[in-house]
Amino acid sequence: GINVWCAAGKGTFGTAELVRRIEAVRLDRVVTHRTLVVPQLGAPGVSAPEVKKSGWTVKYGPVRASDIRPWLAAGQKKDGAMRKVRFDLADRMAVAPVELTQAWPLLIGILIASALHGLPLTAGFTARLLQFLLAAGGGVLVAVFAFPALLPYLPFRAFALKGAFLGVLWSAAASIAIGSSLAVGAGLVLIVAPIVAFIAMNFTGCTPYT
Repeated sequence: GINVWCAAGKGTFGTAELVRRIEAVRLDRVVTHRTLVVPQLGAPGVSAPEVKKSGWTVKYGPVRASDIRPWLAAGQKKDGAMRKVRFDLADRMAVAPVELTQAWPLLIGILIASALHGLPLTAGFTARLLQFLLAAGGGVLVAVFAFPALLPYLPFRAFALKGAFLGVLWSAAASIAIGSSLAVGAGLVLIVAPIVAFIAMNFTGCTPYT
């Protein structure tokens, strides 16, 4: 699937790695044939002629692992559906949990920044802390979950601009919701929009969208 395409594009799933793993596990002693089935989206990183020099023949299978059984049943022939790369809502949201786990350091930093924003420790400390936390912390969640969901509908082609656009919308809405002043609202936009844009750019490495 998409993760194979991403790994192949970055070189972590490529010819050298494939040959190295074949030799490491002594695959020639495990099976009697000399054919390797590689996912179709692994083609950018795997050179069949180079792999053949090691004594193995590469055959490109379907895009999705779920199609392997039908592909084998059809005599290793792919129909149009097996070749098609889909990136619908379910595919886009599948990577959201990964982004959330990677965003924990950023969320901790935002929590610290929120506490600093709430200073001094007066009666309004909690309100100021929560205001910043809602805008900035919410921006991270918007980037992780709303961005992939809205990806086809956001303007611009570059993910950085898509993310920045979404960040501006969120921070502006959050500023209005918490009743911040114009100056504070502008500051939140300048802080939150880059955060959302930064997280959004991570998706350029895990999608066939661009």
